[in-house]
Amino acid sequence: MLKATGKTNRTAITAFALASGLLVSTGLLAEDQAKHTAGITLGPVGLGVTASGSTDFSFIADDQIQWRTGISYINADFDDDDDIEIAGIDYEGDITATEFRGGIDWYPFGDTGWSRKVFFSGGLSVSDGELDAKADTDRRFKVGDTTVNPGDITSLRVETDGTQAMPYLSVGWGNKIDGKPGFDFQAEVGFRVPTRDYDVTLTAVDPNNVISAEDLAKERRQIEDDINQDILPFAMIGVTYHF
Repeated sequence: MLKATGKTNRTAITAFALASGLLVSTGLLAEDQAKHTAGITLGPVGLGVTASGSTDFSFIADDQIQWRTGISYINADFDDDDDIEIAGIDYEGDITATEFRGGIDWYPFGDTGWSRKVFFSGGLSVSDGELDAKADTDRRFKVGDTTVNPGDITSLRVETDGTQAMPYLSVGWGNKIDGKPGFDFQAEVGFRVPTRDYDVTLTAVDPNNVISAEDLAKERRQIEDDINQDILPFAMIGVTYHF
């Protein structure tokens, strides 16, 4: 067995139940003027819950600054019908990731039109993710500089994991806490900046010695280049309740 290593945990149901409970319970706390919000989001790390609140701070006249926090989770399996490609090889397996977010939303436009709900956001997300996948050995693929044909090797397995803090910037629309209690829609796009690489382990069960140690090391570096990016764009949508 060859191994190459290099630099680089149903929670979704619980999150949905928690968010639903928040939305129901906040209806009992409603006042004439909304000051907080709770909601359900769908984004790059699956299903999540979010909460935010108004502040007394201001940058310019008639603007609004809010704090926001949230948590998202995903646990997904991918197989023959929806395998993923990493560095040119098709893999089957599963991915698990959790992300905590905290930041500030700035609503600079104080007019009464649609722009009143436009916001700019910045903050920090802390992400923890794991990937465990095996290559589809019934297909031909290349490991390093060596072509591997069906039946040449028993398995090729890649594992990645890592925890990191990522600053983010975004722009969005919705979730303005300045009216009466009620439901609202939110959409947001932006990017995160990774601060470290994922750890990558690549292991081959190769009884025929088709793959050399140099090929395996080269393939691992290609995987690292594929999954470790300088900028990570994201999009997120959500349903919130103001109270």
